[in-house]
Amino acid sequence: MEIDKSELYRMITRTFPRSHFDDVHDVIQATMAYAWERSQLREQPLNAQAYATVIAKRMMLKLVMQRRRYLYPDRESAHGWETLQEEEECLVEEHTPDASVDVQQLLSVLPDHYAMILRRHYLEGAPLRVIADEVHVTHPTMRKRHQRALQLARRFFGIESIPVADP
Repeated sequence: MEIDKSELYRMITRTFPRSHFDDVHDVIQATMAYAWERSQLREQPLNAQAYATVIAKRMMLKLVMQRRRYLYPDRESAHGWETLQEEEECLVEEHTPDASVDVQQLLSVLPDHYAMILRRHYLEGAPLRVIADEVHVTHPTMRKRHQRALQLARRFFGIESIPVADP
């Protein structure tokens, strides 16, 4: 069972760009150990690289979500500790060619004010509170506009049945 570690490192660091190198290294090592255990049980997957990639992504996502539970004053802001309610940035940044085509297509179809909200929040990582200040509206108004923009985006992709999460 051949697994290319450099490909795993490349995929993890691109999918999770703000992750610490030690965390990436630990995830890759745990993935390799898990894959070895799996091979010893004679349950080898058909595509070992794809299997290891899925395992590494899942492990890193769990680690990132666990780390987001805690705030570190040196990483969060220049002002020190802040609450999670005030920080409304996305947890994971994933850049794939297929996703960028869909995003550009979606942003060209949406009305300009909704496209601006989605672009600033998801692509540039700006919190909704900051966008609300720039547009001179209240935070609840911006949250409602964000919700409407997501509803229109879901209609565009044909998945209206997915419930809208309140940001």
